[in-house]
Amino acid sequence: SCISLCFLLPELQNYALQSVLGQYAEEVLTIKNRPILKNLLRYWKRHSGLAESFFWNRLTGNDRKVELLSFDKAHIVSSKYFYYHNLPKVFVRKQDQCDIYCAGSDQNWNPYFGRKESFNYLGFVDSSRTFSYAASFGIDQIPSQYRESVRTGLQHIRYLSVREEAGKRIVEELTGRTDIQVLVDPTMLLTTQEWDRVAQKPKAELPEKYILTYFLGTVSSERRAVIN
Repeated sequence: SCISLCFLLPELQNYALQSVLGQYAEEVLTIKNRPILKNLLRYWKRHSGLAESFFWNRLTGNDRKVELLSFDKAHIVSSKYFYYHNLPKVFVRKQDQCDIYCAGSDQNWNPYFGRKESFNYLGFVDSSRTFSYAASFGIDQIPSQYRESVRTGLQHIRYLSVREEAGKRIVEELTGRTDIQVLVDPTMLLTTQEWDRVAQKPKAELPEKYILTYFLGTVSSERRAVIN
């Protein structure tokens, strides 16, 4: 049997879910995907700030990119790259290559990131072969202009689980479904020992005692005061 993962970054969630599903299937394959260039350019034009950030990260984050690609090559079992618009043609023709398809990862259904297409909801395969694991919207409500496409996508997924209570409310509101489960992030499914198998000790020289803080966005003065 084969399980196919329709995954968007990050790598550690991809690796964790691949490892767990590997206990139930002979093979777990991650579908690599990318939009065609004209669609990508159209999206960047509408979101110029994101485009600027993307190109800046490409210029300044090469070390990070190298590490991520290296991790992918070593630990993620992947397909070749497919383009979004070709996926329906490919998988209608070759549906029997996997028994079931899973959608997952961080904010993989966030419409602000362009993740509102049929592809993100496994629309390229029959609904009977689909499920999501701890899928995330990353927002508390779906903007009105995206609600219909998101509703259609959610109705296509046979077995639905999300990562946040807010995500459960979104699905229930849009679809009326009452079978939604809230499950932990895939990275929480592996033990410390399992993570140690792929972990590498950092090369940085650190003091004997230190505090590491990690924030998405700006740290408020109140939080900085507490940290200090």
